Amino acid sequence: MKIEVNGKQLDFTEKQTVLELLDQKKIYLPRLCTFPGLQSAGNCNMCVVEINGKLELACKIEILEGMNIDTETEAAVRARKQAFSKIMSYHPHICLVCDQKEGCDRLTCTYGIPVEERCCNLFETCEIRKLTDHIGLDKSTANFSNPGHTIIRNKLFFYNPNLCVGCERCVRICETVPKADVWLMKDSDGKKIASIRAEDFKSSGCIFCGACVLVCPAGAININESKPSLAWIRRSEEKLKLPKQILPPINSLKLVQSNVNTVPAGSGVYILYDNSGEIIKIKGEMNLKDSLAGEIGNADRFSYERAELYSTRENELLSGYMKRYGKMPGSDEMDDLF
Repeated sequence: MKIEVNGKQLDFTEKQTVLELLDQKKIYLPRLCTFPGLQSAGNCNMCVVEINGKLELACKIEILEGMNIDTETEAAVRARKQAFSKIMSYHPHICLVCDQKEGCDRLTCTYGIPVEERCCNLFETCEIRKLTDHIGLDKSTANFSNPGHTIIRNKLFFYNPNLCVGCERCVRICETVPKADVWLMKDSDGKKIASIRAEDFKSSGCIFCGACVLVCPAGAININESKPSLAWIRRSEEKLKLPKQILPPINSLKLVQSNVNTVPAGSGVYILYDNSGEIIKIKGEMNLKDSLAGEIGNADRFSYERAELYSTRENELLSGYMKRYGKMPGSDEMDDLF
């Protein structure tokens, strides 16, 4: 059986959604409420495509023979951006569009933005940041206003409802992996956000498996900045072995001489990736071209960015990576960060 996607004929054999087929064929579509292995909530409205001239959500439509699917029409791209911008009006995003985001320590804001309206400590590895870079935000996106919900804490992690984007991943992962049913969705000022079933996690039946922390894209469910919390989430990651979210494609190149020849000789930071797309090295250098030439054979792909203050930018990227993963790129050992 055949369908047409972006002008190309593709074969399909099994019953699946348009989004599942596109993922299988490595054709990326943005998503927040969809996560590998979990049933899609179908509520973020970001996986819009045009099917036979009509806008549809790829996660909700099953493939039928003869379909004509276009992922990049002007209408589909605009609809995705509008859907994402609506979500982001309920989430801090000022740092994501700031002209000084690359050199900022997010401790002292040049523009005087209150701390509760800035991005969280996951900034460098944030899924929402990657989506923002990929989709962009409408200029009309409303500024985030902190609703002032109470943050629920325990010794390992916390839930900040003010950051919730309503993707429902925590609800579905909790029903699926530990089968603990700790989370539910509730209405709050015209939007749906996650909530726990009692006043604290223990009373809600939480078994502290860490699954909800690992799938939250918004930093709403996040570990405490302590070594025990970091060790706990790493153990959870190793035990649960959850699949990786499908993220916007990395603008990377194969690490071969012909591609290195296109790199400028100026200062900047390069990132090396293995053949599974995992980061194995982040390095700032005075001469990007020469340094990358010396890395040929050490990695599968690379990306780079120009940066005059390359050491500062390297430290920013490494700090973000270590806060998220608890180790240096390419290492299996947890670093003493605290």
